[in-house]
Amino acid sequence: MCLTSRHFCVILFFCAVPLSKVSAYEFDPRYVDQILQPISTTSGVAGISAIIVVDGQVVYENYYGSHQRGDVLDLASASKYLTAVTFMTLWDKLELGINLDAPISSFVSQFAALPSSDPKRNITLRQSLAHTSGLAPDVALQNLVLRRGSSLIEIVDRVATGTGIYDIPLENAPGTVFAYGNPSYQLVGGIAEQITGMTWIDIFNQNMAQKLGMSETYYQTNNLAPLPLLAGGGKSTLEDYGAFLQMILNGGVFNGQQVLSQDAIDETLRQNTLGLDYIGSPYGSTLYGLGVWLDDFNDLGELVGFTDPGRSGFVPWIDFETNSYGIVMIDKDGAANIYSTELNDIRSYVKAQFAVVPEASNLAMMFAALSLIVVWKSRRMHRHA
Repeated sequence: MCLTSRHFCVILFFCAVPLSKVSAYEFDPRYVDQILQPISTTSGVAGISAIIVVDGQVVYENYYGSHQRGDVLDLASASKYLTAVTFMTLWDKLELGINLDAPISSFVSQFAALPSSDPKRNITLRQSLAHTSGLAPDVALQNLVLRRGSSLIEIVDRVATGTGIYDIPLENAPGTVFAYGNPSYQLVGGIAEQITGMTWIDIFNQNMAQKLGMSETYYQTNNLAPLPLLAGGGKSTLEDYGAFLQMILNGGVFNGQQVLSQDAIDETLRQNTLGLDYIGSPYGSTLYGLGVWLDDFNDLGELVGFTDPGRSGFVPWIDFETNSYGIVMIDKDGAANIYSTELNDIRSYVKAQFAVVPEASNLAMMFAALSLIVVWKSRRMHRHA
């Protein structure tokens, strides 16, 4: 057998055939039911809503207890990624000149007026969204203070110069400690309002909700606390929040419209807490991006999945390897931690069922190509013997 250049072209063609994503096994929704159904009858669980979407197709959807399709659910801390991404739509607007890593004193007047020795001047937007600003985490009183006022711009004033009950102190040097809480998100919202001249609600509606069709998503307010709590006051449905996650999976595109740049998404998924001390973290030393927990890496250390659980039990996640997202809302305070093993089992099952593997035809072609190479090497060795 004499292998010509034509043979080598055939071999290279076979070897270059891409791997295809196929279901390694038959996805069985009953597996997910077997996990969620017993939880739904547990004391204190009001109900469960769950959806799993792969390649834009719903492969699982079910509801337990008092929950049903279309329910508006309490996002709690799952609001944080929604808020961070909404802010990044402003970062995308080059005319605003937003720099995530510049000291806010360089463009926020309230902080520019502080003494040069005041470390609050050094807080950045990235640190604020990554809980590394150094601002004190929440206490009950501060939580109310952070929601009272006529605008979020007032929160900027309070962080900069507040006194008494309105004091929001700096407990650590900016960028040195991860301290999970709400104050820095209110600060970011106030800065957004100051930069744009718009309310946060209008920013969210125009840049996110209207483009994604999130008609049932909003930040809760009431007469006692008229300001939206950007770190934990979001409300949404599975469909609405699912549209948000699908947009992220699509590289910022939804229904043919570019809602967010891929660069902006990448910024939210950068590691910001590696090597830092953690204070009050609900998920230990899990790495954090901007509003989101970075909890799934491949063998090369590349991020392949993340999550943003809320204390209410609202747990969303994305898996880039399988082009999938899921949301499970177990309606019980602290459910994300209580049922973390079961939730991880569901994520792992989806990953296993929709893993990227070679199709049989691809394997056959690859085997044929390798066989040709072996034959060629054998003939060549025999000829030179």
